[in-house]
Amino acid sequence: MGYAVSKRKDRDTWIVRARVNGQRTQRTFRTEGEARQYALKAEAQRQEDEFNGVMGRKPKYSFSAGVQRMVTEYDVRSQKQHILLVARWMDEHAPDVIIGQELLDATRKMQKALKEKGLAQSTINNRIQVVKRVLSLSYREWDWIDLPLDGKLRKPSPKNERHVYLSELELAELLEAVPERYQVERKVILLAMLTGMRRGELMALEPRNVYNGRIVLKPHQTKNGKPRVIPLS
Repeated sequence: MGYAVSKRKDRDTWIVRARVNGQRTQRTFRTEGEARQYALKAEAQRQEDEFNGVMGRKPKYSFSAGVQRMVTEYDVRSQKQHILLVARWMDEHAPDVIIGQELLDATRKMQKALKEKGLAQSTINNRIQVVKRVLSLSYREWDWIDLPLDGKLRKPSPKNERHVYLSELELAELLEAVPERYQVERKVILLAMLTGMRRGELMALEPRNVYNGRIVLKPHQTKNGKPRVIPLS
């Protein structure tokens, strides 16, 4: 497999011969420079296609197609807002971007643009996680690409973490401030106080999340996309 450049003995022309996927091809050029330039471009395209998993039986798939399939087949409620914003950015700045190296490059540009815009690192990480999930599914579930590319996108740790702890008196005052008619809301607030769970995590809770005295959150129910176990007092 590859491209070979040679000069024809009987004519003042140059030939580029190739054997790709078992098929032989050749093209004729007037000058050596044209022949070598074509060979370099063709070989670069072949390597890119192989890297992106589009050689042979695998077609190319767009990021838009990946997002649509992810939304259709998986629970993405916790990522819904970020999915919409990432899809909008890609449509505007990288329309029809292909899942592979092309998507990695576009995502890094988005990461830089969001940082220059002044968005918090945690917010940027949430957007990057959308792309990482599409890349992960493309490799591990859908067989769209031949290499795991999600690990090539970094999510720097945010420096905007804040920890606020209420005293027992403040917790009691908070519960007391909830009107009697809001009994369900009171229970939700109490659960949040006892576990430190986020609002989105609380709203996505299902009976099957409670297991053996613990709350077990699945990846699609957490902000960072990782499973989490929360003990219940």
